[in-house]
Amino acid sequence: GQLEQLTWDLATRILECAPDAVANTKYQLNLIATRSALTQQERTELQNRNSQILESPELRQRISALLASLRG
Repeated sequence: GQLEQLTWDLATRILECAPDAVANTKYQLNLIATRSALTQQERTELQNRNSQILESPELRQRISALLASLRG
């Protein structure tokens, strides 16, 4: 229905705006899925990767553009 289409459209727009974040999330999920526990070094690496993505000017610009488009 209409809700599903709107949800799909929003998800598609989010994915287009944040390919690095999506790739990082997939990396983290794959790493977690293959381990029963993460080492301190792996946890630190994941935290550093997250910080780099969140602090990226490109990501901030894409998020701003997405929010602006949602506001109309």
